[in-house]
Amino acid sequence: MRIAVSSPVARSSLESGIGRLGVELVWADDDELPALSAEVDGIVMLGSSYGPRMAEALGAQGNRCTWLQLLSTGYEQLLLYGVPPGIEVSNAGAAWSPIVAEHAMALLMAWVRRVPQLVASQAQGRWDESVRAGMGMLFGGRMTIVGMGRIGAELSTRARAFGMTVVGVTRSGKPHPAADEMFPVARLHEALAGADVVIVVVPLSDATRQLIDAAALAACSRSAVIVNIARGPVVDQAALVRALSLGAIAGAVLDVTDPEPLPADHPLWRMPNVIVSPHIGGAAPARYNERIADLVIANVGARLRGEPVSDRLDALGPAIADAAR
Repeated sequence: MRIAVSSPVARSSLESGIGRLGVELVWADDDELPALSAEVDGIVMLGSSYGPRMAEALGAQGNRCTWLQLLSTGYEQLLLYGVPPGIEVSNAGAAWSPIVAEHAMALLMAWVRRVPQLVASQAQGRWDESVRAGMGMLFGGRMTIVGMGRIGAELSTRARAFGMTVVGVTRSGKPHPAADEMFPVARLHEALAGADVVIVVVPLSDATRQLIDAAALAACSRSAVIVNIARGPVVDQAALVRALSLGAIAGAVLDVTDPEPLPADHPLWRMPNVIVSPHIGGAAPARYNERIADLVIANVGARLRGEPVSDRLDALGPAIADAAR
């Protein structure tokens, strides 16, 4: 077996781990991967590096590659350009999910406990207890997670630890062990109606673009906070600004925006009930990269033994959306 790898992280761990399996590893730059698809059995790459050349190479006569292992959770580029039949795809959702969930909860707690106001007072040397009136709590609240994939399940674990009830939304609405109640996406507005916190964590596709639109925001309670850690276009940003301005919802916590970077003159920057972070939910210390390496090495081993890989995305279409949600 030959595997081509284009990775900005954990190179030594990947090299030694894959090497121990007796698999030949070929290091490559992103632009070399399409040509290598005729020479290797699998390719390890970032989802954001997938493009039309890669899609064309995988579908060409003489292609040898039958497996793509993504180093990322996201796979929007694969949905955009398509993956030819017969190509198995797996992502690194299991590796990234805990840190993304931590970031979401950190931003949410900062919003609930008014941490930005506290930091601003500290910078001015002011003992300002007036912030007390605006403080909330998660305990006893209701969190609706739109997308119950790996990250959604990690969010649920943390929300339940805070004493929250968790409602999940997926395409099918099938029962999920990490949720107290489940809704199909066809009943999205019903799932949003009673939520104190709405966390959006679905992949971006034609089906999810502006899923949280003006009507969805109108279904939320006035006390709800919207948390978007998915992709900016999943939320109708203009509708979100209107809802925030009118007090139709209480606030927003955004790690992703539309566009990115968010322009300096955008009103979201100046809204006191909004927290924005620059799409850094996956930022982690270097030691975290070993989680990614371990997942990739384990999946290479599974392929070598003819066993199923973890975090498999079955087919790029409705099935892949179901698998990820």
